[in-house]
Amino acid sequence: MTHNEATFVPEQITTRYLLLPLVTANTQSPGHFAVSLWIEQGFSIKEIMTFAGHSSIQMTMERYGHLFPSPDHQKAMAMVEAKLLG
Repeated sequence: MTHNEATFVPEQITTRYLLLPLVTANTQSPGHFAVSLWIEQGFSIKEIMTFAGHSSIQMTMERYGHLFPSPDHQKAMAMVEAKLLG
């Protein structure tokens, strides 16, 4: 099974997993969208690797590493938030 054909349904449904879109993709776009949402929600690289059906963390990072926020990005976003919300 390739990552494009992966289907993931958590064995135990928890509040956290209710936010997960189910990945049933015949094309790459829905899978990439799902992974970007998982990254935005703060899931760990290991969780994302498992959900996406990747064989290694290296594979996940090669494809999606650029989407993970860096500490500099997080600091900048916190400053923007502070300015906007006072």
